[in-house]
Amino acid sequence: MAKKYSLKKKLRLALIGLLFLAAHVGTALLVLRFMSGNGIVATFWPSAGIALAGLLLGGMKYAPLIFTGASLVNWLIGSPWYLALILGAVNLAEALIGYWLLRFVRPIQPQLNRAREFFRLFLYGGFISPIPSAILGDSLGIIVVAPLILIWRRLENIDMGRALIFEGAIGFVLAFLTGQVIYLGWFTEWLGFHPRAFMMFIFVTWAAVRFGRHATLVVLFMVITQMLFGMMQQTGHFFNYDRHMQLVNTWLYITVLSASGMALATFIHERKRSLEKLSRLTENLEQLSATAHVGGWDLNVVTNEIRFSSEAMRIVD
Repeated sequence: MAKKYSLKKKLRLALIGLLFLAAHVGTALLVLRFMSGNGIVATFWPSAGIALAGLLLGGMKYAPLIFTGASLVNWLIGSPWYLALILGAVNLAEALIGYWLLRFVRPIQPQLNRAREFFRLFLYGGFISPIPSAILGDSLGIIVVAPLILIWRRLENIDMGRALIFEGAIGFVLAFLTGQVIYLGWFTEWLGFHPRAFMMFIFVTWAAVRFGRHATLVVLFMVITQMLFGMMQQTGHFFNYDRHMQLVNTWLYITVLSASGMALATFIHERKRSLEKLSRLTENLEQLSATAHVGGWDLNVVTNEIRFSSEAMRIVD
C-alpha cells in the first residue's frame, strides 16, 4: 500500500531532496573548480560519498536525484548530453552497488556504532562500489564523506569540561599548523627540514582517543583539504609531477590514515556503549534486588575470594 503524506511532509521531503541535489552538484563543481588539475577529474570526489550516504539513509528515492546530479555536472563541464547521461548512469550504478552490498549482502546500521560496520562500509563502499567508474577519487569520497554524513547527523554526548575544551582547541590548532607545514610547505625554510606525513597520525589518534568519531572525521577532512590545496599549489609532501604517482600516493595515505583513525575511534565508541549498557543492567539488577530483598554472592575458587552484592551486605549487616 502506498504511503500517504501530508502537505507538510511532502514539502519537507521536497526540500530535503533539493538540498541533497544541491550538495551533490555543488561539491562536485567546487572540487573541479579548485581541486582539479584539468577541471574534469579530481583526486577527491565527495559527491560519491554523498550519493552512497543518501541511499543508505533515504533509500531508493534518492536514485533519480543521483542520476540527475551526476549527469548535470558532466554536462556543465562540457560533456555532450549523451555522454553526460552515460556518465550519470555510471555514477548511479556505483552508488547502487554500494547500497545493495551494505543493505542486503552485508547489512550495516547507518549510525556505524560498531567497528565491523565501519569496516564493511570501508571495504564494500570504498573498494568494491567504485569499480564501475574505476576512479580512485570516488573511493576516497566514499571512505571519508559517507562516514562524515552518517556519523555527524547525530551528535554524541560528551562531558566537555573547560580542560577538555582547551585541550581540543590547542590540539586542533596544532593539527592545522602541522598540516600546513607538511602539505603546503609553511615554515620549511625557517625549520630547515620538511616534516614527514606520518606526523598526522599522532593527531588523528589523539582525536580518536580523546574526542571520538566526530572529531576524528573533522581532522581527516581537514587533512584531505590541506593535501589537495597543496597539490594544486604544486607544493608540499604529496606534490609530484607524475600525476599518476601523486594520485596513488594520496589515495594510499588517506586510506590508511582514515582506516586507522576511524577504526580506533569506532572501537572505543563501541566499547563505551557496551560499558554504559553493562552499567545500566547492573543498576537495574541492584534495584530489583533491593526491592525483592534478595542478595547475591559469588566465590572465586582460585583465590577463595567471596564477593557480596550490595543487598546481601545490607541483609548480613
